[in-house]
Amino acid sequence: MNLARHVAVLWRYRVITAACLLLGVLLAIFASYKVTTSGLVPRGMATYSSTSQVLVTQPGFPEGRVVLPTGPPAGAEAEDPEVDPNRLEFADPARFMALADLYTKLIVSDDVRSRIPGRPVKAQIMASPLPAVSGSPILPIIELTVMAPTSASATQLNLDAVKALRELLKERQRRNDIAPAQSVEISVMNAPNPGVLTSGPSKMGSILAFLLCLIGAVAITHLLENLRTRRAAEPLAGFDPWDGDALDEDDLAAKRSQDPRVAA
Repeated sequence: MNLARHVAVLWRYRVITAACLLLGVLLAIFASYKVTTSGLVPRGMATYSSTSQVLVTQPGFPEGRVVLPTGPPAGAEAEDPEVDPNRLEFADPARFMALADLYTKLIVSDDVRSRIPGRPVKAQIMASPLPAVSGSPILPIIELTVMAPTSASATQLNLDAVKALRELLKERQRRNDIAPAQSVEISVMNAPNPGVLTSGPSKMGSILAFLLCLIGAVAITHLLENLRTRRAAEPLAGFDPWDGDALDEDDLAAKRSQDPRVAA
């Protein structure tokens, strides 16, 4: 059966075809949306992501120094100078890389997530150290990506995660009497971007509902067409065109002239 035949059958039973198509559209809408007093509300949940970059460093801008201060030369007479808690002492730059790697695990820990409003699950927060272009394998930079159901909540969750990590570090630094000049700092290099849609509610249910109704329209109209054709063929079921008794004299004469097999 060619396409033109399909179209002709659908058009002959266009009322049934239109009803099936209308039903398919309604079912497709209801499969993806809920009807509420405020209108149609999408079913399912969308996911938005927001990314920021955080630098692990210390006071005194060590990234801007050519050389770091050194201690007294070896062999010098040891003295017991007064310890100034505000005196800057610079760490080995490689230490910040190790700390950045450590903090990617700390930021998804229960200690940090318990300080974030809404208590996000671990799967909502992803952190990894930023790989270096050359030289060291990683940089002392944490790339933080969070997931949330709305764009605004994704951006806010990113801010809250960095704030919670910073608060946890400060709390433990105070508990261990670490002077501010000797404390690790968490500095935001790139602020969280507005949440970007990464996945929306699935429309597969709507597609399936519409396709089922379309297939149903084709099946019903062709079934009715077959029944109509069968009913039209029933009066001719016992008719034999070569039976002379079934023909009148004029038709029989015409048959004789056209086909010698017709008995005289």
